[in-house]
Amino acid sequence: MSGFSEDMPFFDEPNARPAAPSGIAARAMAARSNQNNAPDYLNGLNPEQRLAVETTEGPVLVLAGAGTGKTRVLTTRIAHILATGKAFPSQILAVTFTNKAAREMKQRIGLLIGDGNVEGMPWLGTFHSIGVKLLRRHAELAGLKSDFTILDTDDVVRLIKQLIQAEGLDDKRWPAKQFAQMIDGWKNKGLGPADIPEGDARAFANGKGRELYKAYQERLKTLNACDFGDLLCHPIRIFRANPDVLKEYHKRFRYILVDEYQDTNTAQYMWLRLLAQRPQSSPLEGEEILFYVASRGHHADIGGTAPGSMTPLATTVDEEGVLFDNFRIVDRGRFREKDLETLLTDHPYPARNPHQNIADLKAQIAANEKGVAELRKMVAHFGLDVVEAYMGHVQDNAAESVRRVLERLPDSSEYEYPTDTGQMIRVKISVDRRKREATVDFTGTSPVMKNNFNAPEPVARAAVLYAFRVMVEDNIPMNAGCLRPINIIIPDGSMLKPAYPAAVVAGNVETSQHVTNALFGAMGAMANAQGTMNNLTFGNKQYQYYETICSGSPAGRMNDGRGFAGTSGVHTHMTNSRLTDPEVLELRFPVLLEDFHIREGSGGRGKWNAGDGTKRTIRFLEKMECAILSSHRNRPPQGLDGGGDGEVGSTKIRRKDGRVEVLKACDQTVLDAGEAVIVTTPTPGGFGKA
Repeated sequence: MSGFSEDMPFFDEPNARPAAPSGIAARAMAARSNQNNAPDYLNGLNPEQRLAVETTEGPVLVLAGAGTGKTRVLTTRIAHILATGKAFPSQILAVTFTNKAAREMKQRIGLLIGDGNVEGMPWLGTFHSIGVKLLRRHAELAGLKSDFTILDTDDVVRLIKQLIQAEGLDDKRWPAKQFAQMIDGWKNKGLGPADIPEGDARAFANGKGRELYKAYQERLKTLNACDFGDLLCHPIRIFRANPDVLKEYHKRFRYILVDEYQDTNTAQYMWLRLLAQRPQSSPLEGEEILFYVASRGHHADIGGTAPGSMTPLATTVDEEGVLFDNFRIVDRGRFREKDLETLLTDHPYPARNPHQNIADLKAQIAANEKGVAELRKMVAHFGLDVVEAYMGHVQDNAAESVRRVLERLPDSSEYEYPTDTGQMIRVKISVDRRKREATVDFTGTSPVMKNNFNAPEPVARAAVLYAFRVMVEDNIPMNAGCLRPINIIIPDGSMLKPAYPAAVVAGNVETSQHVTNALFGAMGAMANAQGTMNNLTFGNKQYQYYETICSGSPAGRMNDGRGFAGTSGVHTHMTNSRLTDPEVLELRFPVLLEDFHIREGSGGRGKWNAGDGTKRTIRFLEKMECAILSSHRNRPPQGLDGGGDGEVGSTKIRRKDGRVEVLKACDQTVLDAGEAVIVTTPTPGGFGKA
């Protein structure tokens, strides 16, 4: 498909007698002429047809007129590939143009080598039927659900007519059917709303063609629907934006065959080209990735319905801000600043300060470059073999350290952790002493709900990694070796394994704490920490600020049985970011820190007492939005092994007239100048009966 050599067969004239093969073809046919045991499916093929069938390596292009046996060559070639074990049926992509042609191809292959082989060919079909299959598998990458609806022509026209009428346009002067044909033409060229030429955009509805096209695509997403053009255009965009997805299909398809290939439809050509052409000059081609460097930044605002992006009332991820889905920020050494700014601002709830986001991202890239430089320096000094060996030693040591922890745990232990949202996190830890492994099973955990306490699976896994690293008690670096002896089971559809577009902002900051508390509880190691970050955000168009507020640390016991008390006023578990200094806070933002103190005696009591919590009051000097995303406002963190519970927290608003309003655990409001927010943190539990 991608090219041909001078030795490849051509069939230009349907009534002409094929010329005698020459070159490679002659040598191949001479060798085959001595074979009398050719498979039955090769009988009846002329020399050139047979050469095309039996050439299974490299591209093959067959040019021929009507009635010359093109489809016979194609179907026989598929049969030959399957019969000789060159590929499994699922590794062949065979594309044709009509459903009738696809059915005939399956019938022909079935007659040649048996119907059973054809049944295992899920990727034999038309461009659009295969496009449907691809889009069902990756619908979330196109902003759809896997059960999307495909609109027919009448549905499309009706939908466009609604959009035209909503714009106040005369639908007789600007017929919906005409615009539907224009959209179909654009999609046949692989053009999205932002890609259509200015002249085309102005050819309909007094220059509103592009806006109507964009509104049409947005309405399709709202309806969880697509049209026939999307069946090719969506996969094209998915492949371009997600190289890992495209690479999956490069690995999957060993052979790609196209019946009666035509290049009149640009989208079909683009779709096919992406699947057929593997990168030829990738810098990693044939190389092994040795190391990764990364930097993590906590951006003050990435959009969403509340300043600071810790949106307490979100029910979908779009309400939480701009979602980056494999956006390549640096392409061949060029920082894609304009594209990045568009991504940050072209959103229902855009970033409030995109230039700050861009500056922060540049700083992260610079940090990664510094990491690369330091890695190279280390390799140059010690040698690659030594660096690789010690990378392995670090992980091996971590794995062995966790295995020693498992030796001290009971065979089986469980813990239930109810949350303010009415959900439940259940965990069971089972130890296999022979294998020196443990299984951490979250079966029984509540399903995804219409709130933002759903935690993506990597968050739950990170909490498991963190908990077992803490249990090691030795000074080892955090690394993936800690999870080698741990098998993690997280049921699909649970709040610890949500799917797009579920809201997840509280999953990282709140549910992660709940999972951690449940794990330490199951291991009998530590009472509940405060179980929340007390995520406080405030701002307006000019200012955005986000902070987490510390409480005390819980009491617990070491692996050897020694108990320990908690510490007051410290960040624990995931509340691991320092608070802004008061002087800096008041200098950069129009607020006044009225009060911040430790509440003596507020931690859970026990044989070993927990640390005490805090109270923090911030007065606003100008009008701003304020939001709180928190937990443990209606149930206290629990003690362990007979230790007492801590106290619940609260968030209050002091109005100018003296009234005090109590906010819900997840809430947002507007404060005028002179009004204040008061956050009282929940406190951790004690350990052991006093």
